[in-house]
Parts: sequence; C-alpha cells; structure tokens
Amino acid sequence: MTKKAIKGGLLLFIIGISIFVFQFSAAVKIIYIVSGEPPAAAEKKAAHANAIFFANIKNIAVYLKDFRGKPEFREHRIDRYFFGLNVAPSNSPEGDEHIIKNLLEMGVRSVRVDYGYGSDKVHIERFLNKLINPPTPPLYTSPSPPLEGGDKRGGAKGGNGGFDILLHLVQSKEQAGRMHEKEAQEEWRKFLEEVMSKFSPYIKNYEIGSVPNRKQWSGYTIPDYITALKIASETAKKYDVNIFAPNIQDFEPFYQIAIFEAMKDERIDIQGSTDNLFVDRAGQPEAFDEHVLGKFLRNLTKMDLLNKSRFLNLISEKYGVKTFVCSFTQWNLDVPAHFYRSSEERRANLEEYADYLVRYYVLSAAGGYIDRVYWGHYASYKEGILDDGYNPTQEEEESPEAHHKFIYHGSPETFKIRPAYNGYKTMTAYLRDSSFKKNISDIYHLPLEVFLFEFDRFDRLTGSNQKIYVGWTLNEHSEKVDIFDRNKCQAAKRDGKAINLKEDGIILNK
Repeated sequence: MTKKAIKGGLLLFIIGISIFVFQFSAAVKIIYIVSGEPPAAAEKKAAHANAIFFANIKNIAVYLKDFRGKPEFREHRIDRYFFGLNVAPSNSPEGDEHIIKNLLEMGVRSVRVDYGYGSDKVHIERFLNKLINPPTPPLYTSPSPPLEGGDKRGGAKGGNGGFDILLHLVQSKEQAGRMHEKEAQEEWRKFLEEVMSKFSPYIKNYEIGSVPNRKQWSGYTIPDYITALKIASETAKKYDVNIFAPNIQDFEPFYQIAIFEAMKDERIDIQGSTDNLFVDRAGQPEAFDEHVLGKFLRNLTKMDLLNKSRFLNLISEKYGVKTFVCSFTQWNLDVPAHFYRSSEERRANLEEYADYLVRYYVLSAAGGYIDRVYWGHYASYKEGILDDGYNPTQEEEESPEAHHKFIYHGSPETFKIRPAYNGYKTMTAYLRDSSFKKNISDIYHLPLEVFLFEFDRFDRLTGSNQKIYVGWTLNEHSEKVDIFDRNKCQAAKRDGKAINLKEDGIILNK
C-alpha cells in the first residue's frame, strides 16, 4: 500500500510538473494577477519569465559543461581600439575640444557615446562631428620604457583621422515599456532613421538600448527589448552598419542566453555582444565574486573577471557572434555624496580606483576574451576618471536615465584630474598596439596573490620588438620579484614615474 502511494504520488508530481512546464506562461501570469498586477502587465511579465526559463532549460548543457571551465592564456594580438572610454558632450564647443585634447593625451582611440531621446541634438551632434574630425591631429604619445625624466615621441593616428565611435542609442524608460505599441515602435524607428542616415558614413557601430535585465532602470521586458532590437537590426541593414547588443548589467548569463535565443527565433543578426561587466561586488578585479552562487561556493565556481568574460564570450560565440565588448564598467568612489546606490565596501578611494582601472584592463587584455573595454565615465563626481564637481541628488540618482549621461555639467576645462588619468595614460602608452605573450606568474610559480604578465610591442625607434612586463599583487600583499636583470631593464610606476631598480629585485604591491 505504501509503495502504491509513493508511486501514485510520484506520478502526480511528474504530471503536475509537466502541466506547469507546458503551461508555464499561463501559470506565471495567474501568479502575477493574484499578487495584484493588472492583466496586461501580468501578461508581459509572464512572457519575460517564460523567455528566461525555457531558453536556459534548453541550454542547461552549457552550464553543466562550460560554467566551471578555466581561462587559458594564449598568445594574441590586442585590438588597437581595445582601450575605450565612455564620454559625453560639453555644453560648449570649447568644452568639447578640451575633452578631445585629454582623450588624445590619454591614448584613447575608441569612445562610447550615449545618444537618446533626451539628448540635446545641438550638443551631441556637434560633439560627434568633432570626434569624427578632431580639431587637432590625433597624435598619441607613445613613450618607450622611461629614462630618468621620461621620454615621449609621436605614435600612430587613430582610425581615419578621428575616433572609433560606439554610439549607444537609448530610449526613455516610458517608451521602452511601450514597445508592444505601434506608436512607440514607429517613434523608435524614426529616431534610428534620423541618427543612422546622418552618421552611418562615419560611425559604423551602434549599441542598442540599455540593461534589459534591469526593468526598473530601463523599462524593458525581454519581449519589449527584442522588438526594439529587431527594428534596429532592420534599420542597420538599410544603412550597412553594425549592431551591438544586449547591454546586460553585471554578470547574469541567463539573460544573455534568453535574449540570444529570442534573437535566433526572430532571425535578428547582431555583430557584437555587449555586457556592462562590473566586478565591484568582488572588491578587487581579481577576486572571486560571491554573488554568483553564494559565499560558500565562490572558491568552487572561481568566477573572477577572467572567468566571467570567458563564459560570456563563449555564449556569444555559441550564437555566432565573434566580438564581445564590455560597454561600461567602473568603481564607485568613496567621496561625500547625497546618495549612494552601492554599499560602502564596494567603494574605492582615489588611489585604489586608479589601481583597479589598470588591473581590470591588463587582466582583460591578457585573457583575450574581451575585444574592447569602455571604462565609465570620463568625468563624474562619484565614478569618473576626472571629477566634474557635480554631486547628484538622490532624486537624480534614482531617475530612469541614471545609467545614461547625455551631457556634462559645468565646464570641462575646470574638471579635476584624478590619479586614474595618469594611470590610464601610462597603461595605453605601453600596451597599445601590443601582443600578449605569457602569464609569468604561472611560469615562475609565483604565489596566487601575485600577477605578472608579459607583452610584446614593436619599437619604431630601435626597429625591434620590446618586451613589456606588468605586475602587481592583491591589496594586502607584497612580493619581491628578482627574475629581471636590472642592467637590461627599465621600470615605471602606475603613474609613469621611473623606478630605480635595486640589486635585490623589485617589490610588487597593489
């Protein structure tokens, strides 16, 4: 009798699960209606949940097989536009020119610019035209390893005289949530037509929408976002330009898979996969993120920056998208503020921010899984490489467009330079147009807290290849490294200042 009851109960359970799976969308809709949602909103949310659930069930083998893979360090060329920056226009032509002068000095060749329904057309279009045709020749400083006092010479020009631009096209939150309506679709199509018809001869790459996995920020459900993306893809084909998507926030691969599956069903083609790959939850760029599967499993999953980028790149390639880009990443600064989204432990001081910026880029360049990294933002009081002096109110921070920057407050000529500025400039001077060669830490069996990578770059002055080593440790660690011949090497700090090498080696720290 007991066995029959168990078998009967098991059968009923299997039947119940089967009915739930096949009627998943209807079941979720009922749950939302019971919780107080209007029928139309409940239906949209049910379709959103349905897309995530079935896409990831279909791809469960990807998680079982590849999630716990290990990053591999292989020799590769670093894209000449790898070092990117998020930047916005000024409210004056002089401000634009000052921004561009600083970008050139920093060695930045690629920029990501927000252009949305809320942009001032006069300012954004003037700024884009200046980026396409900079007011001064884009000569990039490219020092060799520093002699005492430094050494600079002119480097290569970027693109066809201007910057490579990823134009980020964004809707308002209200419009994004109405993409099931014909009127909202036509308004979006009209906006895309206006922008692409004007800039497609000069700007080839367009990122569509923002964070469809954060409905409270963007307004999108997955069906809404897919509708917006399909219209963008159709318009892009007309003007022969590239589409980048889906601009997922943080590491949430189940959203990436759901959107790629929906794109496949709708026959939407994109040329680049994008993610705002923040790692501030881990505390340092190299640390394992306990928010992925919890604190107790973080050492099992080992989801650090390299492993996250490996897995997201793998998903992109599975769906035939060969280019993977980090659209936006940064740390929040520990400065006095009216309001903070981030917790206290996820903020960095000015020096840590500069360290983390360089460490993030070097790790990403060494891994080779990310084709470009756009740091954000060029100027911002709470997270910028420069301080624009504008401390936003809580209302502004919580506004729907908090993740877009359409224009800078104040005059760019008065923005304060932070340590990250020189860190960025030093980094690009050494690593731009280079190749990654080796993970020296592994070869010499250095402690796990030590990171040391070898790059290679052709030196035009000597006509020979130049080996470049970049090294650091985790925050609380220091390590003496004596594998270099001080008579054959020159060294610099993060800010570019020369280091006198001593007989007994180099002390690496954070």
